[in-house]
Amino acid sequence: MQLERMKELDFARLYNFDTLYAYKLDDYDEQQQLAQEVKNEYISGKFDPKMAVEYERTAREMLRRGLLLN
Repeated sequence: MQLERMKELDFARLYNFDTLYAYKLDDYDEQQQLAQEVKNEYISGKFDPKMAVEYERTAREMLRRGLLLN
């Protein structure tokens, strides 16, 4: 995996290599973190339109009953 990332930077001059490699590692880590967040949100159903409609119905019902306070 590291060798693949290093091969992507074969165009870089030697004095730029360390900086570019550090940026590449940071970018890879950020992509992995974002992928994990998206996976967790998908599993939890946060952005599922059906869940939004269901939450709206529940909130309206609780408001009607006087149970929900903002």
